[in-house]
Amino acid sequence: MKNIVYIIVAILMFSLLSEISCNDEVNSAIQKGDAFFASGDMAEAINSFSYAIARDPGNIEAYYNRGIALRNSEKYAAAIADFDKALKLSPDFSAIYTARALTYALLGDINQAMADMDKAILMDNNNIRTIEDNMVDAYFKLGIAFREHGKSIYAQAFLGKVIRIKPEWAPGYIERSKIYAINKAYDMIIVDLNKAIKYDANSFEAYLLRSEAYLNQGKYDLALKDADKSIVLNNKSADCLVNRGIIYYNTKDYEKALSDLNNSIGINGSNYEAFYYRALVYRSKGMKEPAIADFKTLMSMKNIDPEILSKSQNYISELSAK
Repeated sequence: MKNIVYIIVAILMFSLLSEISCNDEVNSAIQKGDAFFASGDMAEAINSFSYAIARDPGNIEAYYNRGIALRNSEKYAAAIADFDKALKLSPDFSAIYTARALTYALLGDINQAMADMDKAILMDNNNIRTIEDNMVDAYFKLGIAFREHGKSIYAQAFLGKVIRIKPEWAPGYIERSKIYAINKAYDMIIVDLNKAIKYDANSFEAYLLRSEAYLNQGKYDLALKDADKSIVLNNKSADCLVNRGIIYYNTKDYEKALSDLNNSIGINGSNYEAFYYRALVYRSKGMKEPAIADFKTLMSMKNIDPEILSKSQNYISELSAK
């Protein structure tokens, strides 16, 4: 009898340990997937989430995360299938409806997108937030999703809705200014960012983006003033430091440019613009070797602007010939 009890206990212990081991594997796979996603490697993120699903077919988080990675890879039908599965497992999870809505929107199925957003809004309305807040949140997310996927007309329309509903909310103007930036409509960018700063004088991003607009217009004094303010508000922002470094480069204040670009790279070593402009500073100062090294470093990075890539190759050839 004791032997039977021992066998039963052993089986139960083995089952428990196997379950714990499986949970650890699943959690580890999801964490790896999240890391790959954050780095922009959607293929590996999808592989990690798929492994988690194979080990635990009822894991909502894995389906949800894989759906978003698939959407970012423009595999919209597969993304919707994952969101459908996640909703079967958890029909009251509003974030899944929002994620699926964004995917339908990118497919051009605006009616289904709005139907999903309506469900998400009604679910969230059970919380403290008002329906108006939820509508703003829904339109805001749709606007950003459209902008990030190159559908500027839809993006502008939804962000316009955000601004009409909540005209004193700075993020609406900030995000719409990014759409204008795609078309280099610098005057319109500045108008929107003036309003953003009016409603949120502590938004470092608004000052940064307005500074970039002034820089592109060649208004270096105004650009520098806004750049200084953005850094006062957030001195840990690599983007703010790069921006001011670029302004100093354009005004030929090379030592200040180097200081800002060095500090930016110290905060974020994957910003190719920082390496590009530091290389240009070195080139202007006649420092051939460090200039070539920076051009080569940025050329090994992912998602580089094709124009900067081409110019870097030309500069390397030019410097190597000297």
